[in-house]
Order: sequence, then C-alpha cells, then structure tokens
Amino acid sequence: MSGANNESIGMMGGAYFVDRNKLLGWLSEFFGLEYKKVEECANGAAYCQIIDAVHPGKLPLHRVNFKARYDYEFIQNYKVLQKAFNKCGLNKGIDVKKLINAKYQDNLEFLQWCKKYFDINYDQDSNYNAIEKRRISMGRYNNKKNVRRTSVLPRSKSSGSTNQQNQKRKEYTGSLSMATPARVKTNSNNKINRIVYTQKENRFQSSNGSSSSSNNLIKENKKLKQQLSKRQTNYNNEKSKLNAKINNLTSAVVELEKERMYYFNKLEKIDLLFQSSEEQLKDHPDIEFFSQLQKILYNDDDDNNNEQSNTNDNEISNEESVTVEE
Repeated sequence: MSGANNESIGMMGGAYFVDRNKLLGWLSEFFGLEYKKVEECANGAAYCQIIDAVHPGKLPLHRVNFKARYDYEFIQNYKVLQKAFNKCGLNKGIDVKKLINAKYQDNLEFLQWCKKYFDINYDQDSNYNAIEKRRISMGRYNNKKNVRRTSVLPRSKSSGSTNQQNQKRKEYTGSLSMATPARVKTNSNNKINRIVYTQKENRFQSSNGSSSSSNNLIKENKKLKQQLSKRQTNYNNEKSKLNAKINNLTSAVVELEKERMYYFNKLEKIDLLFQSSEEQLKDHPDIEFFSQLQKILYNDDDDNNNEQSNTNDNEISNEESVTVEE
C-alpha cells in the first residue's frame, strides 16, 4: 500500500463520476457516519478516519475532533491529516481554505478521491471496526481536553496577607496618579537642582543645565523619524506591488477554475448521454466512431500516450519499408 497509487487517480478517471448518494451510503455503511450532506465532511474528521482505515497507525485518531464546529477546530483536524499524508508518502494537495468553507463541489471532489484511494489500497482482511475506533478515540480526546482545562484553573487566594498586599498596591498606585509638588535642594556649591515629577509622562526630568544633550536627542529623534518615514514609504510601495501581483494571480486562478469546470461539466454531460443511450448505440451503424470516442473519454493519460507511441512506431516502420522497396 504505497503512496504511489494516488498518482493514478486522475480528474478524468472513474473516481470523479461517483455521485454523492453512493458516497454518503459508503460513509454510513462502512464508517457508521450518518451524514446527510457532503458538506458535513468539511470538518475533516471523516477524511482522517478514511486514511486511518487504509493506513492503521499512521494517523493519531485520538487527536481528531469529530465534533468540530468552528474553523479553527477544522484546521487542527486538517493538520493531523496533512501529517499522515506526509508519513504515507501521499503527494495529494489539501486545499484547506476551500474545504473548511463547506462548499459542495470542493468536498465532493476530495471525498471522491478518498473513496477511490480507499478502494485501491484498503486491506479487506484487516477487519477495521470504524465505530469502535472512533468511540475510543473520542474518549481519549475528551479526557485530554478535560486535563487541559483543569491545568489552567486560577489559584485560590487563601491567605489574608494577599489582600493586604493588594491594598498596599492600590494605595501606592493611587498616590502616583496625583501630581507631586516640586522639591528644591541646595548642594554644597549653592547650585539648585530642580526635580520635577511630570504627571502626564510619568517620569522625572532634571533641569541641571544640560540643554546641549537635549538638543542632540531632538536631532537624533528627527533623523530616526525621517528614516522611519522613508522605510514606511518603501514598504507601502512594495506592498502595493505585491497586492497587484496577488490580484492578478487570483484572477488567473479564477479563470482557470471556470475553464476547468466548463470542460468538466461538458464531459459529465457526454458521459451521462453515453450511459443513457448505450443500448441504442449497439445497433447504430457508426458504432466504431462512438466506441473510439468512449475510449478517448475513459482512457487514462498513460493509455493515450501508449497508443500515440504505437501509432508513431507503425508510421516509422511503414516509411522504412517504402524506402527499402525503392
């Protein structure tokens, strides 16, 4: 059960033509998940248990929150899933931002991929009990959550000395909030040093004739402000350029997604048409044309490349035979 099998699950494979009713029935029958909509898989818990069934022991199921309701809880589940993908060597991308938005199309495609991967890699002899494993994992998750809650409870104030210390702090801070009058002291040289406590700035200023040092500080402050304004301007310019690039890339991605969905819907309609008119095509005189069209629709990319190489080899051999006869 290697991770290489996921590379063969292409967009045009049969995996992406499984409807939602079959997928929901599979989740209910095998995993015991009574989901009514595909969008309920957005919390990531079902995807985690699918990988746990295929690769037992690779995904810590007790870290999965099966009752996740908020986005930040969804993201934690997808982190667990991504780590399991890395351990199993799966290079399947997980678009978490789209999946947690609970959009139908995004979750349908990812669930279709998981179903196909399960069908290819699941060991039928493993006797995986999904309900029992989920019950045990949920119990361990809830116990761990309760332990975290009790560990952060505040300490109780038991002694009266604590109240006295709080009262002293209040008295001290209250006294600081009032303006302290100026004090004048005379030293041995009969020079007056005036210490003024300023209420607004909450600091002491000494006026001992150091005007030159204050001027230097003012100049340095101006220089720092100029440098800061220049850096801020450069930062804003770079930010606007990056935002413009992001907007261009976003619009390009949106257009590509529209184009992909356009062709996907076309091919889905053609597939439904073939399925509905399969009996009629058997008696049609142009059955060869329709069979070739069916091969193009349902063959993988590897099969198409092999057919193309075979046709190229036949053309080359025919040209060589013609040159030999001449």
